Amino acid sequence: MSHATLVGLILLAGVLGFRHGIDWDHIAAITDLVGGGSDKRRGFILALWYAAGHEVVIIAFGALATLLGWTLPHWMDGVMERFVGITLFILAIFLIISFIRNRGEWVVMSRWRLLFIGFYRWAY
Repeated sequence: MSHATLVGLILLAGVLGFRHGIDWDHIAAITDLVGGGSDKRRGFILALWYAAGHEVVIIAFGALATLLGWTLPHWMDGVMERFVGITLFILAIFLIISFIRNRGEWVVMSRWRLLFIGFYRWAY
């Protein structure tokens, strides 16, 4: 593999990674972190940790798949898109219910907290 090919692949990975990062599910996750409080510095640091952690997982799985020669079936992309869409829809319902229960007062909660509250109420 030539040097130019390697540089091109790295640039392509960067562009595709940036494109992946501005999907709605990622914007929603980072908005949860940044919009949840009044301390902008803390929100920025949380968002930075989210992005760094996400990147480490992507690199680890990508390297493992590349080293082992694994590939996902083509239909998996469509299944995962639907799964993410359904989870975002369910979380939106939780937000609407929370908004109604709090009599129109907007209470910002992370998606994880909403899930824990929902599972707790369902289980007990």
